[in-house]
Amino acid sequence: MTAIAAICRTGEIVLAADSRRLGLVSGEQSSVCKIRDLKTLYAVLSGINTYDPTHFDVSQLIPAQMPDVDIGTNVNSIADAIFPPLRDALEHLRNENPGLFASTAVQKHPMDIKFARVQNCVPTLITLRAVVQISESGPPTVIPERHDWPIWGMFDTPACSFVGTDEGVATYLALSDNGELYKGDLVERARSFVQTEIDKHATGIGGPIDILRLTKEGANWIQRKDGC
Repeated sequence: MTAIAAICRTGEIVLAADSRRLGLVSGEQSSVCKIRDLKTLYAVLSGINTYDPTHFDVSQLIPAQMPDVDIGTNVNSIADAIFPPLRDALEHLRNENPGLFASTAVQKHPMDIKFARVQNCVPTLITLRAVVQISESGPPTVIPERHDWPIWGMFDTPACSFVGTDEGVATYLALSDNGELYKGDLVERARSFVQTEIDKHATGIGGPIDILRLTKEGANWIQRKDGC
């Protein structure tokens, strides 16, 4: 479980994330930096980040610095690096622990990465998700699903994306549907979602909260824990 908020409106994107990671197999909890600075863009990771039996580790597959090219080019490059070993990890997990495979890879997206940068003075967000298709006779197929904002680089109708408990996500999507989410300070909106999720004491969700704001002037950390 994790808590991540991404809220977008004209000229502004705010990202917020908790700091706790739960080992998929071991159940061990640790503190991580979920909003990663890749120098030319930022990446916010949720889902299966590591899987020890196949040595799958997203932090080792995503370079510490991406080239200064179009954000879509970088996202495609990262997808090409991540999805083949993710498929291998999921195939192993399916064979060894079908129940855990179902709960982490079938009932929800096994991986969700939000990429953000200010490109040509426009705050831009691309969400890359893994969609798993199951075959009775063969290994699972992992398909990339991509959502861009602004849409086609032009249409910046307010949008949001949340990762968290079902009820928490539903509450904030309802605020999006009636437009209330985009009124006022987006930083506080994003912070409140993550803090509310932390206050539930759900397994795998915990502070501190990191918050990043992007506007046409650039990207600024609103709060950032030591070591990130």
